[in-house]
Amino acid sequence: MCVANSVSEELFWENLFLTVATHDYGKGTKSFQKKIKDFKETGAVAEFSHSLISGYFTTQICSSRELFIVSGLPFPLEALVVYSHHSRFHEEKFQEYKGTLRDPEVCDEQLKELDDFISEEFTKRFGKRKSAIVFPTTSVEYYHCFQRANVLSRRARKESRFIRDFFALTKGIFHYCDWYASGQIKSISYSLNGVKESVERELAGKTGGNFRWQGFQKSASHCSEDVILHVPTGKGKTEAALLWADKNLHGRKLIYLLPTMTTSNKMWERLNRIFKGNVGLVHSTSDFLRHNEQPDAADWEFCKHALIDKAFMQQCTVSTIDQLLTAMFNWGRWEIRLSNAVNSLIVVDEVHAYEPYTVGLLVCLMRYLRQFNVQTILMSATMPKMLTEFLITNLGFSSTPITDPSFDESCRVVLEYENLTKTIDSCIDRVVEDFAEGKKVLVICNTVGQSKEFYKDLKNRLFDAGLDSHHRRMLLHSQFVLNDRIAKENILESLPSGGFIAVTTQVVEVSLDVDFDVLHTEMCPLDALIQRLGRVNRKGTKGQNGRCPVYLYTPNPKSFWIYSKDLIETSVEKLCRMGSVIPEREQRNLVDELYAEVNYGQMLENGLIQAEEIVEKVQANCSMYSLSASEKELMQALTRQSDYVTVDAIPNRFRDWVTKMSDKRWRRAGCSVRIPVFKDYNCLDFTEEGLVFAAVAYDSDLGVGFIDRDDIAHRMI
Repeated sequence: MCVANSVSEELFWENLFLTVATHDYGKGTKSFQKKIKDFKETGAVAEFSHSLISGYFTTQICSSRELFIVSGLPFPLEALVVYSHHSRFHEEKFQEYKGTLRDPEVCDEQLKELDDFISEEFTKRFGKRKSAIVFPTTSVEYYHCFQRANVLSRRARKESRFIRDFFALTKGIFHYCDWYASGQIKSISYSLNGVKESVERELAGKTGGNFRWQGFQKSASHCSEDVILHVPTGKGKTEAALLWADKNLHGRKLIYLLPTMTTSNKMWERLNRIFKGNVGLVHSTSDFLRHNEQPDAADWEFCKHALIDKAFMQQCTVSTIDQLLTAMFNWGRWEIRLSNAVNSLIVVDEVHAYEPYTVGLLVCLMRYLRQFNVQTILMSATMPKMLTEFLITNLGFSSTPITDPSFDESCRVVLEYENLTKTIDSCIDRVVEDFAEGKKVLVICNTVGQSKEFYKDLKNRLFDAGLDSHHRRMLLHSQFVLNDRIAKENILESLPSGGFIAVTTQVVEVSLDVDFDVLHTEMCPLDALIQRLGRVNRKGTKGQNGRCPVYLYTPNPKSFWIYSKDLIETSVEKLCRMGSVIPEREQRNLVDELYAEVNYGQMLENGLIQAEEIVEKVQANCSMYSLSASEKELMQALTRQSDYVTVDAIPNRFRDWVTKMSDKRWRRAGCSVRIPVFKDYNCLDFTEEGLVFAAVAYDSDLGVGFIDRDDIAHRMI
């Protein structure tokens, strides 16, 4: 990066050393030391920003070794890192101190002694002396030092856009030094080692040593370039991605991106087993999941690991894609995440799951990161040809997508069309019969409302038949609190022997490792249907001739709030033309035909244009500043587009328990659920503590029950 932007690498490392060394100089004042003493004695928290004075010292020391010039003046990039090392950096930072600051009362002797030690260390490492420090005597001196940095930051937006990259990199490395030193961690391993051996050890344990690498996995293990991987569900895409990583790591990090929290959680659990705990997890409720995994960890130990995870500092990080896309929008810990994405391998799984705008953002991110020694593998089981061509063209991939022709003629299911004129509730008798025969039956509805109604009727029918057992039936959709949803997902991935019935929405489509004997599903677009087919007979060893039955039903009218009616009708037409047994190759061809007819290519191009415009708007206006929540909303800096708004809320049933857990914020997430917000539905209570409660009924078997409008749930998947 230094070479590309004609910046002295020698000065960069010297100034980085001085940034780390001086970032706590501001603690060397009598007022701060008194606050520390008061905290130890009374527990009172000091409302004092030592970084304001620390930045004063960093500015004077580093400005004499100028790296960047803005408006003809040395740009204090290192001081900006210090000013913001405990809080978000924004234009109004420290404004509350204006006119109220006391003179600093610097502890001259002690701070001079520290500075002498730093000078000696600097000379040992770089063979030269650093400049001596000048102590501030009035508040005006260090306040104006910050104001000058603030003014130059605004000018840098237009004059030197690449400074943003150096700011992110400097801050990321700075936090490595600061956080690991604070945790008294003397050595770290930046990258994974022995990836292939770890994967082989895991597979050997699962299969008793009886496994062999498939063709596409071998191809991935020999690929040294950015690449797309397209193979059916349940065939080993994850292992192929890890073999590709083993080939290309060379001391780099590994980042694994997925579309949802559920898919991220499952992948984190899986990679944790393979890599023995050296895996971070990042999404909006990852603190909760990590605490469940480490319930006995001390609070400081838990917070340390959570902080390192969220900064993408682990050797391997699993995350929802949004957490890295937001770095393009200067949102959250964007500088640290961006700097830790530099020099990494990135796996983007389930690429088909993103709508065109999010695909456009992904392209913007990958283009940006490629200049920083980043390689990417993009994967999916149902990737339309138009999406593949779009990604190859816009990302400049030279490698041919990795596929495996040996799967082309395979087919694990038999499609049954006789019920396409009937609604899915007509299958309850057949579901009960299959259950009585000991089969595992999956029912997928397109809406939450439909899944609830089906499940209620099913329970009544099982009870009447003397077959009901709450241990052998389940409803799963998006409107369960996190505690219940995780428990249900875990059960689905380790089903007991014998009969079982799961009624779900499309939350089951992606990355859950489930394997049923029979599927009943409402009709949906072809690519989504193929994902649903992947939840049945995953290994191709069940049923008659290695195929299991899949029964298709007409979608309920509220399905068209989620899916295009034309897309579903066209999908039905194409399927019926093909017959009951459709090999994998023909399934891919049908998806390609479908998306060619709906002009998907133009939708992708429009999504990219929209993504480029919003990224340019944010970065041109913000430069190094971090967006606040209101600024993010004002600029429409979103990673996904949606026709409805949701909010994380806690049903009133859990209100008392959550209130008592105010000192354990991550535990609250276990009681939260996504609630749809509509103008005519006023059930939310926003408290002064920042909690949101919902006046809704809640049942661990059925999920959220809306008091006045049951059908509101139909808007959610």
